[in-house]
Amino acid sequence: MVYNRLTELGLNVHEVRFPAWGGVFCCVFQAEYGRDGFINDALMSIMGAPWLNTKMVVAVSPDTEIENAAAVYHAIATRCDPARDIFVVPHTRGSPYDPAATPLEGSYPFRITGKIGIDATVKARHSRADFERAWPRNWKKGSARRLSLADVLKLIQ
Repeated sequence: MVYNRLTELGLNVHEVRFPAWGGVFCCVFQAEYGRDGFINDALMSIMGAPWLNTKMVVAVSPDTEIENAAAVYHAIATRCDPARDIFVVPHTRGSPYDPAATPLEGSYPFRITGKIGIDATVKARHSRADFERAWPRNWKKGSARRLSLADVLKLIQ
């Protein structure tokens, strides 16, 4: 149903997931869009869905591995300007199973919570090359090593 809702907005949707690593309250979707504003519409559309477990919604580009929490986090860290690409909607319907949500007095089991939308897609305002991952030399060959604090101190002395 979420997939259908997003495609009706005009997005080219690749995948929609409620990943187990998201604690049941997170939805991640991969999409391509034609114009600014589409991703925010999609984030709000999912947050307003009849399911109460859409507390955190993250949009990523198709090149992000949607099932990999580290890849989704990397997309948030490198493709998201918090001032522009994250918004919070306070005081919304929450899941009765969300321990962080506030119980609604006199209306057990209903709860109130905030919701967050995160646009971690490659933005049209940037060059796609800006978002290609860069790795330290020999990183993938396994020759990179972790340095202890003592090793770092020796290097800077």
